Amino acid sequence: MLGEHFHQLRPSSLVFNKLADEEGFAVVYPRGYDLGQPIAAFQLPLPGGVGYSFNAGACCPHASANKRQDVQFIRDLIAHVTKLVPAATGQAMKIDETRVYATGMSNGGFFTNRLACEARDLFAAVAPVSGVLINGSSPTWGGDPFHCPQHEPPLPVIHFHGTLDAAVPWVGNPLFGFPSIAEYTATRLQLNGLAADDVGVESYQHGDVTCTAHGPSEANFTFCKVKGGGHNWPGGGACGPLILPPFQCSNDIDASRQIWDFFKRYSLTAAVAEV
Repeated sequence: MLGEHFHQLRPSSLVFNKLADEEGFAVVYPRGYDLGQPIAAFQLPLPGGVGYSFNAGACCPHASANKRQDVQFIRDLIAHVTKLVPAATGQAMKIDETRVYATGMSNGGFFTNRLACEARDLFAAVAPVSGVLINGSSPTWGGDPFHCPQHEPPLPVIHFHGTLDAAVPWVGNPLFGFPSIAEYTATRLQLNGLAADDVGVESYQHGDVTCTAHGPSEANFTFCKVKGGGHNWPGGGACGPLILPPFQCSNDIDASRQIWDFFKRYSLTAAVAEV
């Protein structure tokens, strides 16, 4: 599983490492090449890859403006890890190439959405957090437009987003070219071949978090709405010590565990591998 993160108060890597040990999966944390802060004087790399950006189309500087070949980087990375693990373990461990997944927050979430478009063949499911699909150019910092065809076969997606996310606002941000959540949801339904008026069914509700599942299992798009949530990774110890606006965080769902529970249902060789 790939876990790209950016602008997180506490990277989700610690939570996924624990889950990986419990569940027996491998997790890899790639880092973007370019520092992501738009003002050069304030560009500071932070621990854990925070502060760097991937080219997600119209987000974020400076990777998108420089048109970094990050999708190809991920293809090469997966091929490398697939060969490295057996060689490093004397063939005791192998990577199941039918069960490769991607998740990330903020710019990592934007990039996860791009991977779903341009590397559909690699992933059995994806999970963007606080990052939408921005296939175009930002009026603020340009971009790298890409083609996003309807997913064939459909790609299962679970998404988490706070209603008070100031960085990626619920109502969108025309200045940065970010669509609203309503527009993003309509795009996700269309990409999986689902009806625009599919209202879905409630699949999870606890406190301030409600998840709605759209479509059949093989084309599932699940959207988890975090009421009052900010730009953060929900729950599971990933909220970090600072949970004040604009990073307010909910512990009403453990996003990391929910993502893994969603992922392990799917493989590239079967629409639903496990119920």
